[in-house]
Amino acid sequence: MRRFAVVVCGCLFASAVVCAGNWRAASVLGSFPAQAAPPVLGAIEGVWEGTLEVGSGRLRVVLKIKRAGTGWTATADSPDQNAYDIPVDRVAVDGEKLEIDVLRINLHYAARMDADRLTGTMTQNGQTRALDLRRNGTPPTTAPRPAAAREPALDGNWAGALQIGAVRLRLVVKIRRVATGWEATVDSLDQNARDIPVGAVTFDGGRLKLDLPGINARYEGRVDRDTLAGSWTQGGQVWPLDLTRTETPPVPRPRVQEPKRPLPYDEIETVVENPTARITLACTLTKPHGDGPFAGVVLLTGSGPQDRDEALMGHKPFLVLSDAITRAGVEVLRCDDRGVGKSTGAFANATTFDFAEDALAEVAALRGRPEIARAHVGVLGHSEGSTVAAIAAARSTDLAFIVLLAGPALPGDQILDLQRAWLEKTAGVSGQKIAESKAQWHKVYAILKSEKDVGAAREKLRAIYAGLPGADRQELDRKGGFDAQVEQVLSPWFRTFITLDPRTFLAKVKVPVLAIDGERDRQVPPDANLPEMRKALVHDRDVTVRELPGLNHLFQTAETGALAEYGKIDETMSPAALKLVSDWIAQHAS
Repeated sequence: MRRFAVVVCGCLFASAVVCAGNWRAASVLGSFPAQAAPPVLGAIEGVWEGTLEVGSGRLRVVLKIKRAGTGWTATADSPDQNAYDIPVDRVAVDGEKLEIDVLRINLHYAARMDADRLTGTMTQNGQTRALDLRRNGTPPTTAPRPAAAREPALDGNWAGALQIGAVRLRLVVKIRRVATGWEATVDSLDQNARDIPVGAVTFDGGRLKLDLPGINARYEGRVDRDTLAGSWTQGGQVWPLDLTRTETPPVPRPRVQEPKRPLPYDEIETVVENPTARITLACTLTKPHGDGPFAGVVLLTGSGPQDRDEALMGHKPFLVLSDAITRAGVEVLRCDDRGVGKSTGAFANATTFDFAEDALAEVAALRGRPEIARAHVGVLGHSEGSTVAAIAAARSTDLAFIVLLAGPALPGDQILDLQRAWLEKTAGVSGQKIAESKAQWHKVYAILKSEKDVGAAREKLRAIYAGLPGADRQELDRKGGFDAQVEQVLSPWFRTFITLDPRTFLAKVKVPVLAIDGERDRQVPPDANLPEMRKALVHDRDVTVRELPGLNHLFQTAETGALAEYGKIDETMSPAALKLVSDWIAQHAS
């Protein structure tokens, strides 16, 4: 179901509470209006110095406060991290109390003044540490470093690999100097994602920071000759990532099933308007040579932000599938998800029902083409896309057929239970622990289903987190902490997913259906889903439900079906599955 989205997956006054050595000057931050300053705190102006205890290390902190009209402004230094004059967004004083905020990186400092001492705490990303500051007329400095040490060579290709559980993702970072500083892009080879743009490159004194806002990720590391030692952060989780300079960066494994040009059909770039959502979807249309009329099919991607090829782990399943179907004489439309690639709109706020709305807009666009036989257009969905297909078929009379590839019939919370149980069992977790894990998650699901107020739901989830055993809390903290995890489960998509029962819509489908699943699908297990699929479709007169032996969630020939195998298998989709699907569509679309 949810897949890695590249991940292809800091930081005093920068990103996570002091990850020793990764403070970055937040020069893009502005300054809020100065706050009124009571006379009692007139002595607050000046330089304040203290030390922050971080694990077994210590970092000096300098806060420089100046009067600005009727209020105050401030900047901060971290001399041990070679970061100076970091702007503070807000300075508020009230009697003997002082508060400062750096909002972009979620940092708050609160202290009480007593003569020449500030006694307080610094809070960042849910972690709080004591930080006392004393007045000091001369801020500390670090000895100047040679230019070579301050900025070693950075231009070139840097290669490394992320290890995310059992999944290994190879990354290549390509950096080059430009007139205004540096530019960079990232390749995720095993996800076939090339030239992912880096929004900002910061390089100072051998420390590198890359921000990738398009995939909510960043990389931070230190250059030591031909090595970058650092970490990759995405979706609230952090993984170590060391990169090595290389003149010959690795390239993706060839996928022999991908079509080679020239193609025996027409390939047309087009766009689809969804007027209700006010978005534009960027698409590729593949049509047989000639004037038609042709039957048509719209391809609907699985969960997570997907491009029109449903590219992941070095494969492009929808590219291969559209090629097979078009060669069978049927026109195919496949589009980037909203907010992905060249499509507009916001993916993060969308739910399965929004994707169904997009699907019907795509169907309408395909049916409106002059070479299309309007009564012979259907949809094909993979994984969550199958649920989208069922919703579309239940709500519209425009569809002639639907194809469900690895489609769930059970509600989302039950699908997640099955996925988690298989993963835990494979990892050697005891039956008792699996049952306890399921019980904890069901408490979470109950809150998400019953509590509509996001703030109230967050506090109830926090109570569950506080009651977890210490080892479980530590594991969550390792994955980004409570705040990062809770934002994921409180998202509109997740709350919809766990409550949505596909059987409600499958029971309303009145057109021919092909529903297939792989025997070794660990994301939508066939033994639990296909019986429910048959029951939900029992009213329909033309239904084919099949379990294909030896295939995984992507319909590759697999050994275990684990996600870690996806990128290692050369086959993008089993030829037997391709033939079954393309033949069935050609027959039912005629």
